[in-house]
Amino acid sequence: MPEALPHYPDADERLVADLLLGEAGAAEQFYARIDPVIRTVTSRFFRHVDAEDAIQEVYAKLCARDWRVVKLYNRESPLKAYIAVVAKRVCIDIHRRKRKEPPMDADVPELADDDPAVDQEAVIYARQLRDCVERALAALSETSRRIIRLRHFEELSHAEIAARLDKTTGYVGPTLSRAERYLKDEVREHCADHLGPFATVLK
Repeated sequence: MPEALPHYPDADERLVADLLLGEAGAAEQFYARIDPVIRTVTSRFFRHVDAEDAIQEVYAKLCARDWRVVKLYNRESPLKAYIAVVAKRVCIDIHRRKRKEPPMDADVPELADDDPAVDQEAVIYARQLRDCVERALAALSETSRRIIRLRHFEELSHAEIAARLDKTTGYVGPTLSRAERYLKDEVREHCADHLGPFATVLK
C-alpha cells in the first residue's frame, strides 16, 4: 500500500496563498514541494521520455488560466495528495488520447492511513464538488437558496416547499429550475477539471 502523505494544513495553505498572491520565491517553493509527487505519479504511468512529457503537461495544467487548478485546493487534504490526484488525472487523460489503458497498479499516495478502505481520490473530488456548489449557492438569492435546500437537502415536494415559503407551486417550479441550471453551469465552468467520477452528473 502506498505510504500516506503528511498533512501540514497551515503550511500548505500559506504556500498556496503566497503563490496566488505572487509573493517572491513562492513559485519556487511550491515547485520544490510538489515535484517529487508529480514525478512519482507519472513514473507509474510512463517511462523515460514519456514520463518527462507527462510531467510538463501536469505543470502546464497547474499553471493554466491563472492557477485555476491550484485555486481549487482544499486545506482539508494534504497539498501533495491533491497534486497527486491532479497528476494522475493528467496521466489518465494522456493514455486516453493515445487510446491506451492506463496501468492497473498506477496508484497515488493516500491522504491518510486511518481507513484504507476509503477511496481517497473520490474524497478529494467530493470535497472539490462540495466547495464549488457552496460557492455557487452563495451567489443565489436567499429564496432560491432556500428552495434548493428544501428540495435537495430536505427532499420536500414542490407543494410542500410552496407551503413552507408561502409561495405558489407555479413560483417554486420555475425558480427551482433556474437555480438548478445556474448551479450546474457554475460547476461546469469552475470545477470541470476536478469532477473526476462525478463528471457524469453534469452530462
